Amino acid sequence: MTVLEEFFQQSPFETLSKELNFDSYDEKLWWEKSGLMLARVLSSASYTRDEQLQYLEFFAQALLPLLGPYPQFFRSSITRSGLPLELSINYQQQEKPLVVRIGFEPLNALSGNPQDPFNCLPASELLSSLAQLRTPGYDEQIWHQVIQDHTVSQAEREALQGINLEAGYIRSQTAFGFDLTREGKIAVKGYSFPALKCKVTGQSMAQLMATTMVNLTPLIDCSPAFATVDDYLREVGYDDRSFFSWDFVDPARSRLKLYTGSNSVTWEKLAEVWTLGNRVQSPTVARGLEYLRQLWDRMQLAAGEREIVVAFDDRQSTAKATPLLWNYEMRAGDPTPLTKLYFPVHGESDWKVITAVGDFLCHIGLERHGKGYVEKVKSYYPGIDLTTTDRFTSWVSFAYTEKTGVYLSTYYNSSTDNPWKMTVEEEEHA
Repeated sequence: MTVLEEFFQQSPFETLSKELNFDSYDEKLWWEKSGLMLARVLSSASYTRDEQLQYLEFFAQALLPLLGPYPQFFRSSITRSGLPLELSINYQQQEKPLVVRIGFEPLNALSGNPQDPFNCLPASELLSSLAQLRTPGYDEQIWHQVIQDHTVSQAEREALQGINLEAGYIRSQTAFGFDLTREGKIAVKGYSFPALKCKVTGQSMAQLMATTMVNLTPLIDCSPAFATVDDYLREVGYDDRSFFSWDFVDPARSRLKLYTGSNSVTWEKLAEVWTLGNRVQSPTVARGLEYLRQLWDRMQLAAGEREIVVAFDDRQSTAKATPLLWNYEMRAGDPTPLTKLYFPVHGESDWKVITAVGDFLCHIGLERHGKGYVEKVKSYYPGIDLTTTDRFTSWVSFAYTEKTGVYLSTYYNSSTDNPWKMTVEEEEHA
């Protein structure tokens, strides 16, 4: 067998595993557990070999060094388990190629320690790496304004010492998202979690978000759309753990997203959220609501008011109930916000979730994805019987526009580890 033949017989993950020089044993472990998951997801989404190699190399070079110690000491707020990484796949009804996304909170050895209790330091390291990629259109202007508005200063960090912070669930300050596009370009998104800023400054979440939108106006003016969002959220009450997102592009072209949630998981709540309490009405909104109802009926979530324990779910006996989540997307020049809903499927039967998603994909005309969907998800977790589990699927998100039709994303536990096999007592004695 020639070297070239051997190269093509190996999977992209196997090829890179032989070539990579890890700086630490921690990096090697993260690669074997989460790098392998990324490889499985990319392959399942029909990325070409070259695309898989490109994005696995990006993961290894830019993200792997910033996953910190394994297992991590600092638990990230981007996942229910505290894992600082979350993989997802996007499906569009208009038959666009599938897009894999990485949600990521950079960590290092100081994350969660007294020197950096709220994990503020690693973000600058990641930004340096991203700048070196020289991605066309990459822009950090919104980042600098939002960080000033939403994250705690050194003096504020000191003021928070000794204060009960709800089991640490809101310690995360920032996170990042990476769309691994089929054009070979990585689209970068930023996230900020201002709950701590509100706690230390005494601002309400409503006040803080309104101030941020004003401060961003010289860069991007979404005030008409935000006025509608703000009016609705003030009526129903801003969630104290709301967060914010934007694109690392020229500010005028960015989307701004305000994320919030509710413990009420009912069809009535979904319909209210979708239309912002009937503030947004159009034929497109109505069509989207019809599809949303069809997805809701298939998912068969446990409906009602959920008792949410604000804590991580990372052991067999920890609380797994998850709230409804959604965001309102705002763009300059468009007075109408776009709703995206996140079905809280963490804690629901994984088998029920994946069979429902597969059925819905077939229903909306994506049979080639829907028919193989269950087997695809099973391939991510070999050796695990998904008919017996309820935490490997994290979210199913839904949006609808005239351009894309149904816009569906599915989110997964993104490590080969299964933290829910272990009880709290076993962890204490491990």
